[in-house]
Amino acid sequence: MPPPWLAAVLLLLPFSARAEEPPFKILGRVEQAAMEVKAAPGIEPLIKSIKATASEAEPLPPEQRQGVIQHHLIAINAAAKALEFPADVEKSSRLNDALADLNNSAGHYGDSLRHSERALARNAKDVAALINRSASNAGLNRFQEAFGDADKAVKLAPDDAAALRTRALAAYGLKKYMQAVEDARKAIALDPNDETAFYVMRLAESKVPAAKLDKLQSQMAGEVEREYHGMVQQINQAVDRSHQPAAAPTPEPIDGLIRSAAAKINIKDYFGAIADA
Repeated sequence: MPPPWLAAVLLLLPFSARAEEPPFKILGRVEQAAMEVKAAPGIEPLIKSIKATASEAEPLPPEQRQGVIQHHLIAINAAAKALEFPADVEKSSRLNDALADLNNSAGHYGDSLRHSERALARNAKDVAALINRSASNAGLNRFQEAFGDADKAVKLAPDDAAALRTRALAAYGLKKYMQAVEDARKAIALDPNDETAFYVMRLAESKVPAAKLDKLQSQMAGEVEREYHGMVQQINQAVDRSHQPAAAPTPEPIDGLIRSAAAKINIKDYFGAIADA
């Protein structure tokens, strides 16, 4: 969900921002992650708080569920704080990351930071935790810290749309508008449904001279063409290596994507071409 400082700006646009994942769905992830470690000492109060929240929120319309989750978050966070996390780093990280997501969606950035830092203490390369800590710091207007975490996440997972979107948010907060545009465009290419990335791109583009945007567009077009030709080469190599045509991948879907990418390059739909590639 866009932080309040960004959401306020987005209200000026002819559309409204929505979270990529509804808080009630995040709550479901928290419950699932908690059940994975149900043998951990002190887990019962956390599971009880989560189930009580879900039970109260489920019958309500989606727009009213957020208030219920907000009401119960203090108890959920208190139960999580008292929990002795299990030795299994992966399961522990999943729970901390889900809790950080839930708090970020509710604007509880301080609590989200604590959950993210708990995950990062066990695994400094936890991409989800870096993304969450970046989002929390952006929500607290700590854009330099937010950019640092997002930058680490992108370096660890360069094809992660959420990492790129989060770095775009931080870059926008630091007034690095070209960086914000570039990261947001890459995020959209990876996930065309990422609404926040689209909003950040629109805002950042409004701050950049047209000539610089045209240059960036040309650069991205070159990247698409290189990826397209590289993909064709890989397909040809795979066919050459295959001695059994029946075992080779069915060519029709791939050929269709290649033709689609080529057509989109011709009409300068570079985002669509990247997605096809």
